[in-house]
Amino acid sequence: MQASFAWDWGPSMPFVGIWRPIEIIYFDHISIENFSPLIEPYGKTHFLIKNIISIYCYSNLQNFKIELSLDEIGLTKYLNFRPSDYGKCPKIKLENLDILVPRKKIKLWWPNGYGSQPLYTLQLKIYLNDTLLDSIKKRIAFRSIYLNQSFVSELDHDKGRFFQFEVNNIPIFLKGTNFVPISIFPSRNNTLRRNFLFHSMIEANMNVLRVWGGGFYEDDDFYSLADELGLLIWQDFMFACALYPVNKAFLNSVKREVKEQVLRLRHHPSLLCWAGNNENELAISAGWYFAKNYSKELQSKDYLILYKQTIQPIVDKLDTSRPFLLSSPSNGIETEIKGGISENPGSSLYGDIHFYAETKNLWEDSTYLIPRCASEFGVQSMPFKSTMVNWIKEEDWKYTSETLLKDSTIQGVL
Repeated sequence: MQASFAWDWGPSMPFVGIWRPIEIIYFDHISIENFSPLIEPYGKTHFLIKNIISIYCYSNLQNFKIELSLDEIGLTKYLNFRPSDYGKCPKIKLENLDILVPRKKIKLWWPNGYGSQPLYTLQLKIYLNDTLLDSIKKRIAFRSIYLNQSFVSELDHDKGRFFQFEVNNIPIFLKGTNFVPISIFPSRNNTLRRNFLFHSMIEANMNVLRVWGGGFYEDDDFYSLADELGLLIWQDFMFACALYPVNKAFLNSVKREVKEQVLRLRHHPSLLCWAGNNENELAISAGWYFAKNYSKELQSKDYLILYKQTIQPIVDKLDTSRPFLLSSPSNGIETEIKGGISENPGSSLYGDIHFYAETKNLWEDSTYLIPRCASEFGVQSMPFKSTMVNWIKEEDWKYTSETLLKDSTIQGVL
């Protein structure tokens, strides 16, 4: 976790080792490695469930049967297959088992405050003759997501563009917060604390949560709870405020990471959008980093290799049901038109912004921008005076004192 080396909201506590469960799986004939449904509208009368199924197998020549079912609406589909039809054991991938679901048989899923969150159980079973070998369930829902980035005025393009998410063709006013790792010690069981925070967000009438790109990808229960409560998830990929290598080994690792996360999460109705990184486009545009023999032009080239040429094609191929943004903040489609990096990614006329102005008078309304979407903002809080005067002089206990600005991350700078 990048943030384990400190951020402006937490201390430096690097950790190493295995901190999530691992398991050894054994099987006689066949085992489901991954089951990844993707749900999207199909015309005006249906939804289409596209399924990617990865299977470990023992024999290429045995005849198996797949059963896919949505019991709540009485829908079942079968496929008889041999592993040799899809490759060679020990691992094969099936991608041609799509299900067409009539809209009249289901209820739509909505964000908190806009309607209910009906969920359906999609079950996959694999048989050899009449013997059940393996099965897996996914909780899914039916909804559409569209990001409207049309011009505010077709007569005056200088007024900028919309950046408006629509769910089931209804514009959604996003109200929410950012989510950093719940603890600097991720191996702890934070289930109760997470559940409290999620239900608190619902009580506060929030409907969206941005998973920030300097932490880690949350576990399956995190996204399942968001599905149940109607919390939309803006999902950053885990790149934040840094320059990254683009050598072959690193890019291959990134490809595996992105593919794994997209296939793992794409069935969740709560997932609103993907974002390539946190503030890395802004960092290059604003010249945050100086490295000898590494000019802004070279930084830009490598940035595009990583996010536009490596990550974006994978997301575009595997998930056509929601938008992908190259960065946050960005100017959205305007960033794409500029080739992937804008001169001012924080423009209030396009895309999303991150807003921090700690040294200005935040009681004045004029301090604030009026953006299309504010995906990150805040004010750094101060520790207790009784704590800090043990380490600094009492006369330095001022928000903009030289001591605090020099020895802290109060301005959001690592």
